[in-house]
Amino acid sequence: MVSKSKVKKLNMKNFYLNGTYGITPDNLPSEALIEKIRSSLMGGVKILQYRNKGNNWAKKIEEISEIKKICQKYNVPFIINDNLNIALEGDADGLHVGKDDVSIKKARESLGNNKMLGVSCYGDLQRATKAEKLGADYIAFGSFFKSKTKPKAPLIEKNILEKARYICQCPIVAIGGITPENGSELLKNGADMLAVADAIFSSKDCKLNAQKMARLFQVNLEIN
Repeated sequence: MVSKSKVKKLNMKNFYLNGTYGITPDNLPSEALIEKIRSSLMGGVKILQYRNKGNNWAKKIEEISEIKKICQKYNVPFIINDNLNIALEGDADGLHVGKDDVSIKKARESLGNNKMLGVSCYGDLQRATKAEKLGADYIAFGSFFKSKTKPKAPLIEKNILEKARYICQCPIVAIGGITPENGSELLKNGADMLAVADAIFSSKDCKLNAQKMARLFQVNLEIN
């Protein structure tokens, strides 16, 4: 069984990085998206990332404003995917960056110390240690299973989570095709958070599927 390090607390905030990490789809009408987000938070999603690859800036800002209110109601950190300018303008709780986005250093400097920064590390442990040194609040690894969101993403071995646990102190996110049926093995390998998009937001009952994901953490806690 993997021994987990203490979960890092975000500077000046009472957000503990542990639990289901919801990632929104970018192909839904605003009204439907907002309702699904509300249901997922009611079901136990602990962190929410807004992912929208479209180019309609005004729509993004409008959606962010509404989503932020819901996240504040449920005391859930609200993260923006990729776009530093959107994160700053929308006054989100943080930003998540990949290797093709703004640099980790610039993101940290621009966000300041009171905003959350997450970094995609794929299967790269060196990137993970670098990200942590540059101020990442969490690191993400994946894809662990075939994903509808990123079908071409290469799969990586689950034991990278255990390796990362021993060389990194910050919380670890597992991502990629995760469901209530396969998520528990990632927790056993050392993940603190399970990032989920399709398994929750493609469902007709987001609240129910979020509850199923939340139970994985309860069971894992009881086992440990």
